[in-house]
Formats: sequence, C-alpha cells, structure tokens
Amino acid sequence: MKTVIMAGGKGTRISEMFPDIPKPLIPIDGVPVLEREIISLHNQGFDDIIITISHMGDKIKEYFEDGRKWINTQLKIRLPKWLRFTKNTLIYQR
Repeated sequence: MKTVIMAGGKGTRISEMFPDIPKPLIPIDGVPVLEREIISLHNQGFDDIIITISHMGDKIKEYFEDGRKWINTQLKIRLPKWLRFTKNTLIYQR
C-alpha cells in the first residue's frame, strides 16, 4: 500500500530546543519521530511511502536515503521547489 507523510513544517515552537534538527528528526528515546511513524506504517502494511519535505529537507533525505537499509520499505522523498501549497504537493505526487 502507498501513503504520504507531510514533513515540511518549520517546527517554530520547538526550534529553540532543537535549532539544528528538523522537527521530523527530533528524537524520542533516541529514535526520530518520523522514523517511528515510518516503522508503524510499515508494520501496518504500507510498503511505499512518499515523504514531502521542505524546511531542512536535506537532513531528512540524508538520514533516510531510500529506506531500504533499515526497513524493507521504499521511501520517496520529494521536495517540489515550484509548489507552495500542501494540496498542490499532494496532487504532484500522484
């Protein structure tokens, strides 16, 4: 199954505590929030996950690569530079 995770927010309220880490990579018990979401989705049968990124997206891409090194799930990480709205980002990913 396929799903989309929108992980492009700036995390302005938590940025004081983690200024160099994008919100999806903030660790809880040593594991980034986004990784926990991906593992949970994988355990529910999702094997094709698209992650839309924006703010500090390069760090998210670097951390996850394509997802195959740590779970058997294909990750597609997208940064559509010319799109500005969430609805358009989702339409672009189809």
